[in-house]
Amino acid sequence: MSALPEALNTSGDTVPGWYGKVAALGDFAQRRLPQHCVRHCDAWLSGMMQDLPKVLGARWLDTYLTAPVLRFAWAPGVVDMKWWFGVLMAS
Repeated sequence: MSALPEALNTSGDTVPGWYGKVAALGDFAQRRLPQHCVRHCDAWLSGMMQDLPKVLGARWLDTYLTAPVLRFAWAPGVVDMKWWFGVLMAS
């Protein structure tokens, strides 16, 4: 039994996964991510893509096209009881 809390335990399947747009695979595709994580990402991204144009108005397109690559970390409790790390970029 590991002395690490479940959220920090790195034993088991730790192969990176991905979710996003890949032209050859269709609009959105994913590999090696649990469905609950994909659903969380999809709901969050869908909400942002609907809300940000309303908030930014005429600045939306330029802001989107010049947005930097963002790295993120979701602490335990955001999606489930694990840490999730990722990279987000406009496509």
